Amino acid sequence: MATKDFEKAWAELSQTQVEAASWVSSPLLVIAGPGSGKTRVLTCRIARLLESSKGEKSRILGLTFTTKAADEMRQRVLSFVPDEAHRLFLGTFHSFCTDVLSQHGQHVGVNPSFKVYAEIRDHEAILVEALREVAPDLTGDRNMVSQILKGIRYLQNQLTMPQNAQETLGHLPDSNLVSLAYEAYVKALLDHRALDFETMIVKTHELLTRYPVFARRYQDVFPQVCVDEFQDTTFAQYQLLKALVPRDRAGVFVVADDDQIIYQWNGADVRRLEEFSSDFCAKVIQLPVNYRCPAEVVDVANHLIENNFRRSAGRVPIRSVRSPASTNPITLLGGFDGFEDECRDVVARVKDLHSTHLERVAVIARSRSLLEGVQQAAGEVGLPTVVLQRKNDFESTPLSWLHAMLSLANDHRDREAFTEIVGTLPGLLDAQIDSETHVRLEADQSKDYFHRVTDLVRKLGSPSNRLLEVATPYTRLSPGSEVRYFLNAALDWLDAIAIPGDRSGSDQQVGTFADYIDERKGLLHVRDEILRAFGPDISLQRFLSELDIRSKEAPPEKGVLPLMTIHGSKGKEFDHVYLVGLVEGELPSYQSIRAGDNGPEMEEERRSCYVAVTRTLDTLTCSYAEKYRGWQRAPSRFLYEMGLLSQ
Repeated sequence: MATKDFEKAWAELSQTQVEAASWVSSPLLVIAGPGSGKTRVLTCRIARLLESSKGEKSRILGLTFTTKAADEMRQRVLSFVPDEAHRLFLGTFHSFCTDVLSQHGQHVGVNPSFKVYAEIRDHEAILVEALREVAPDLTGDRNMVSQILKGIRYLQNQLTMPQNAQETLGHLPDSNLVSLAYEAYVKALLDHRALDFETMIVKTHELLTRYPVFARRYQDVFPQVCVDEFQDTTFAQYQLLKALVPRDRAGVFVVADDDQIIYQWNGADVRRLEEFSSDFCAKVIQLPVNYRCPAEVVDVANHLIENNFRRSAGRVPIRSVRSPASTNPITLLGGFDGFEDECRDVVARVKDLHSTHLERVAVIARSRSLLEGVQQAAGEVGLPTVVLQRKNDFESTPLSWLHAMLSLANDHRDREAFTEIVGTLPGLLDAQIDSETHVRLEADQSKDYFHRVTDLVRKLGSPSNRLLEVATPYTRLSPGSEVRYFLNAALDWLDAIAIPGDRSGSDQQVGTFADYIDERKGLLHVRDEILRAFGPDISLQRFLSELDIRSKEAPPEKGVLPLMTIHGSKGKEFDHVYLVGLVEGELPSYQSIRAGDNGPEMEEERRSCYVAVTRTLDTLTCSYAEKYRGWQRAPSRFLYEMGLLSQ
């Protein structure tokens, strides 16, 4: 039964929002500008669909682009219809692919216990291994390895299979090499019982198109499909969506904003909205009302984005319904001799105006290098900051060991996890593993690496007794309760040896254990996210897959100033936004300027600026200086387009 929270949320929808949330007669494309309440529309729609079909076996599939957005939407939906959790799958494209491939991946050569490689260094290591078979003389050329990997990514985003790569690449330079490397790369990846993000999409699409019975099964299970941030889909993701949804199916609902496409470099395309409208004969509804930003900020955002030509036909400018909380919501800072002076001034203003609520402020820049300048200036005056960025792997010895233990528990044949455990044990136990033991372990022909670890720990003697107590239950890791038990027991043991005070004066304390406390916060945060999303009885395979695809950074603390790139700020909002580095060569970037004033690259830079300025709830401060890294810079053209500077 729907809750009072749902009744209240539905009552607060505008007439246009109700129309979108209630639409069922045909496929629907909702053009939702920044701050237009699209999350409320999406969650109310999903809750309404679940409530109206209570008692049925069918489920609702919701796809979005970040685990954070998926988790927040899931919590909101379940607060509306708490008894329908079992009928909802709400996650990222990659989370959905993980679910599909862990059940049926063996039909396309994927081991059900696959792990996910999220780091570029892992992808490059796999490619180097593949190149030993097809081009051994290139394995030491890091630049060439990087270029070949980009070629492989292009092919995957085009859904080109290895056997068709040469045809797609045609007579491009190194096309034969990239084709051979692509096939060898995928083979090496599967031999390692692993997938990367792109291969997950390709393999899921291959499964659904090669074996239509699976496509029909998922179409029956998920008659209603909702997609958030549709403008960010790659060609491959869109083709996957089309494999999941029949063209005559009314139950497909996508929310998008072509004014916020800032992932062109990753395959997003402004034409995708037109393709969807054409492919599905979709009805279009616009949500142009902005509930987030002051009217003055909305005005400058409209002035900026109207300079783009590649926009959906008939776009209605966004309009604000908010009164500003501040008398002067927009401030422009300029005239600084160098970027260092700009940073000091911004930091001084933040400290003077917002020191009691730093977590509600954001300093945003086009690049990470600019944020480092802000961070340095903040450090000079004792202002605590954190650069918010994705963290794919654990780097401290304790949590590298813990992750490897979980991986080996999930797959006893995981040689990489075994190698990681053997490498971390000496640091954890203050013990040495002699060369003879190494040789014996490598010579052992059994494929059960778990038992090798158990034997090794026993031979290390008394320091490892507690480790044996921790490791013993991990042979039974499968039910969710055992996952949680093992994590708690392992962290208790690691805390005793890794938290400062227990290894005072130890070199390991300063080195390999130095990041443990922060990474521990990140692990607990992501663990709680996963258990909330998938329940306490999550399988080890699913827990590991979710752990691998999620960012593991610790959540920002109160009293700390967040610094982030424009791409990192997307989907977020703050009371006060400081956008720094608004000069030619930074925003817009030098590369976009070289590509031409009217090119798609420049339009994407303009959309990036549009995204940044619409993050604010209260005030927007833009700043620029005359010199960056010793080079003279002119004020950004976007300042003139927004009307903040006059020609």
